[in-house]
Amino acid sequence: MSRPELDGTAPQALASEESRRRSLYTSVDLDMAALERSTFALALIRRQHGAASALGNFAETLITKASESYAQIFQDLFALHMSGGKRGGFFVEVGTGDGILISNTYLLEKAYGWQGIVVEPNPVFHQSLLKNRACAVMTDCVLDVTGRTVSFDCTLEPEFSGINQELGDRPVSSSDVAERERPVQTIELTTVSLNDLLTRANAPAQIDFLSLDVEGAELTILSTFDFDRWQIGCLTIEHNFDARREDIYRLLESKGYYRVFPEISQWDDWYVSADLLRSRPDAAGLLPPEAVMPPVERAQALVRWAAQAMEQGDFDIARTLCHRAIQISPQLPDAQRTLDEIAQRAGQGAELPPPDAVPPAERTHAFVRWAIRAVGQGDFDVARTLCHRAAEISPQLSDPYRTLAEIAQREGQAVVALHHWRRAVGLAPNDYWAHIGLADLLIATGKLDEAKAVLERAVTLSEQPTRATELLGQIGSKP
Repeated sequence: MSRPELDGTAPQALASEESRRRSLYTSVDLDMAALERSTFALALIRRQHGAASALGNFAETLITKASESYAQIFQDLFALHMSGGKRGGFFVEVGTGDGILISNTYLLEKAYGWQGIVVEPNPVFHQSLLKNRACAVMTDCVLDVTGRTVSFDCTLEPEFSGINQELGDRPVSSSDVAERERPVQTIELTTVSLNDLLTRANAPAQIDFLSLDVEGAELTILSTFDFDRWQIGCLTIEHNFDARREDIYRLLESKGYYRVFPEISQWDDWYVSADLLRSRPDAAGLLPPEAVMPPVERAQALVRWAAQAMEQGDFDIARTLCHRAIQISPQLPDAQRTLDEIAQRAGQGAELPPPDAVPPAERTHAFVRWAIRAVGQGDFDVARTLCHRAAEISPQLSDPYRTLAEIAQREGQAVVALHHWRRAVGLAPNDYWAHIGLADLLIATGKLDEAKAVLERAVTLSEQPTRATELLGQIGSKP
């Protein structure tokens, strides 16, 4: 496609690359001893098992190629790794700045021969973007629909510019950050949907990598995107710990994309299509278990738990497990036989175990164990049912709430997860790992002051509070 003509809009002066580089590239205080231990452990795993975990495999890519990356937190290496080191792929980067500094696609174009489209509406970048990139350059303002007029705030540090209505309440951790994000000019732009932009650019149906970094407009753009017309291999989506993060997760999950590596992606979420994941040798470490474990095996496990629940007299739970097993594997005879036995026992009071036959705490722990296994199989509804039953039996125990919190986190429901973690800490104020779980999520959602207080309490609960100390170090390194 043709390169755009500049419209003559006079942008503010673009600061030098070196001054922008100092503030944009992440500065992390490394625990060198921990890093060395991790590298040694990775080498041992590789030697003993021939392959590391999915994250370990990506870590090897990072170690060997970190110096090649131009992206802020290695999004370009993520796309390269997930594509299997592909050459000649196709990318779309919406929100690309000057096309080099913290660009998620410059490496792919220059070193691996990818083609694609970069999109940047901020006029301050247009001259340098046309100079820096050989791919299709578009200066449109992408949103959910075409033809809307919006106000675009050009900020002091231009990488933080965005559509005024979409910026939202982003966490601001210091006056320095607030100053960098201060608007110095507001311009009017006309929007285009991502569908229309790709159509106009004659984009192929298979897009290997989509990068969205549009300061709060990510969900709005994705909400009208035609996932049937364009198949995307992997995506990096900036969320900045905004409340819309959970909505993006639910939308992409419904379209067949799985979030991967949340442990390291910081203010981004990274997604990969189910088809691409299944093509990888380490798929079992990336796909949820329900996408890997054969349905018959999952159903058989549920029937086994149902039989144990029946023996404890918990017929409602046993029925729930059996019905779920039948949904997964309708031809499994064991599920129907167990249902028949439940019906028979429920109608014969003499066969019920006495109320004190199984202590409440033991029954509770059994339900939590089954719930954890159900989580491992991806049966979140069953796991929730088991946890709620455990909480009914022993309302004073924290274990059911810890598991409920983990379920909510896996589903991207941060608010619900925080509620359950706080309940777990309240019920078990001396539980070190409950405090760690709560603090981890508080950090991920930008609630740093509360996380610090929780971690300072956690340090007093363990003789070796390594994880608490690490998390406190993370908080200290954030701007």
